[in-house]
Formats: sequence, structure tokens, C-alpha cells
Amino acid sequence: MKSLAVIAFSNRFQIPRVTLVDESEVRLVGDSMVRDQLREFCGRSSNSRRQLFCFSGAGLDDITVAYDDVTSNCENNTLFVIHAATNDVYSSGSDEILDKYRRMIRQFRS
Repeated sequence: MKSLAVIAFSNRFQIPRVTLVDESEVRLVGDSMVRDQLREFCGRSSNSRRQLFCFSGAGLDDITVAYDDVTSNCENNTLFVIHAATNDVYSSGSDEILDKYRRMIRQFRS
């Protein structure tokens, strides 16, 4: 009988499992494109320190309006990862989309 060689595998791109004590909370906010993407976007944050807010069919204005829901009970150092505007591309011009982005950013900065 032949013996099989044992080969060890490793992934140098794997996200480290060590979490920092002072790591900030991460909240992923967006339209349906972010569904099932929480780990991809926020993988360095521990499971208890990340949240997903997926608003299917939402445009930039919808994300801006959802500000109160998204920011409730968040800490001062919470990091927001926002993926939006995919639903605005066909219905709005580029200048209008930029204005909507500006309004949304102002809302989340406050």
C-alpha cells in the first residue's frame, strides 16, 4: 500500500481572527447589493461588533431617511460602510446623484 503525503495548506489572505479590545463597531448600510456581504465588508470586526442594514430597492434618499434607524444605539467610534446609489443610476443624472451623496454624507457626519 502506498502512503499518502500530508500537505499543509494556509491562506495568507485570510482575515486574522484576533479582535482588538478597543475595536470600533462596524455597520454595513446599503441596498440589496449588500445582502449576505457582511463578512466580506466587515470581516475584521468580531461578529458581535458588526451589523447589517439592508434596504432592498433603496436609493440614496432612502438611505438618508433611514439614518435614525441605522444610527440608533451606536457608539461614538462606530464605522459606517455605506454602499448605495445602484438603484439611482437609471433614474437620476450624475449631478443629481452627487447632490444626493452630499446630503447623505452630511447626514451621517452629524
